[in-house]
Amino acid sequence: MIYRGIELYLVLIRDSYHNDFYRSLIILRIKDIILNKRINKINN
Repeated sequence: MIYRGIELYLVLIRDSYHNDFYRSLIILRIKDIILNKRINKINN
């Protein structure tokens, strides 16, 4: 399931690479996921 999500992100990045708006949204979303994982590790 997680792998499928990563695959989906890669497709989105490839398809909308020319579009700065979508690219920045995807990057922000990935940063949010990484940040949440770090926060969860600290809390646990």
